[in-house]
Amino acid sequence: MTEIVVTLSSRNLTELQQELKDLHHARDDFDILEFRGDYFEDDEEIIDALYGLRELNKRILYTYRTESEGGYGSDDDYVSHIKYISAHAPLDILDIQYNSYREAAFISHVKSRGIDVLFSHHDFLKTPNKKTIQSIIDGMYESFADYCKVAYMPTNNEDVELLFELLKQNKEKYGNMIIIIAMGERGKITRVAKAPYNSAFTYGCLKTPQAPGQVEIKMLREVYQHNE
Repeated sequence: MTEIVVTLSSRNLTELQQELKDLHHARDDFDILEFRGDYFEDDEEIIDALYGLRELNKRILYTYRTESEGGYGSDDDYVSHIKYISAHAPLDILDIQYNSYREAAFISHVKSRGIDVLFSHHDFLKTPNKKTIQSIIDGMYESFADYCKVAYMPTNNEDVELLFELLKQNKEKYGNMIIIIAMGERGKITRVAKAPYNSAFTYGCLKTPQAPGQVEIKMLREVYQHNE
């Protein structure tokens, strides 16, 4: 089963109001909302926005992507930020950058509040070797992840094949909690693959891609008909 995640593009509350209207019209085309906190500048606005998204009655995935992993957020403020938002805002899934923070007590506290933990790791320049990727996924699982996500930029078709191979192997090993994405045009096939090469989540957009290779959620729903 693959669930469709729509990544929001709003940079402020005004933009979010319009995006909410669009999301209501497209609500059948996605299962989970990904809110990018690194697009906003004020924590209180982020909290207001997350409460506003509750009207859609969809699960909310909160992501604060730092500059070191291709986003706009502060690496220095990362830990304090995710601690504050996860304590004060309504979320269902928290994206935690595996290389940034994996403190067991915090993970346990988040999960005790009914929030799933999605560990993530990104490289926008290359695809690491098989041993490195497997070590990262194993580490995520051992750190009590509910979902393990890795996203890499392939430099050739062999990289895409490697990621498909790792996806299939790790689904067999860990179950339907693995998300492996090859970014960019070359990797688009990983976003629309069917079993046994489908991830637990696939990420799409309403209109404008928010990551290299993202496709519109309307197309994703045609591929993944309501969690088939």
